[in-house]
Amino acid sequence: MGPMNRSDIERMIAAGGVLQLNGAELTGANLDGLALAGADLSYAHLEGASLSGADLGGAKLWAVRAHGADFSGADLRDAQLGTADLSAANLRRADLRRARLGGCNLRQADLRGADLRETTPDLSLCTGALDDAGTRWPGPP
Repeated sequence: MGPMNRSDIERMIAAGGVLQLNGAELTGANLDGLALAGADLSYAHLEGASLSGADLGGAKLWAVRAHGADFSGADLRDAQLGTADLSAANLRRADLRRARLGGCNLRQADLRGADLRETTPDLSLCTGALDDAGTRWPGPP
């Protein structure tokens, strides 16, 4: 799949159905606030992209490359983020409840105010991540 931009995605959303964006080239794209719930973005390139406030609930983001991407305030509940690279990503105030994070790289990610309840992040892949009193980590089992 070749490079895509916001207008390409908006046309796909308007056409209806589940978005199939496997391997999409979206580096640096502005996807702020888009309704992408349930979309399949597995293996997509989202380096430096902005998805602030986007609805990605239940989205498939397996092995996505999103180093430095902005997911601030995004809804990522129930998203599948296994082996995704979210290193240095902005996840401030993102809702990641029940997201599947197995092998997800969160090194140096900004998790301030993020909700990670009911997740199982690999803490060895969270080195250097920023958190604060508002970050909601998973509780004991």
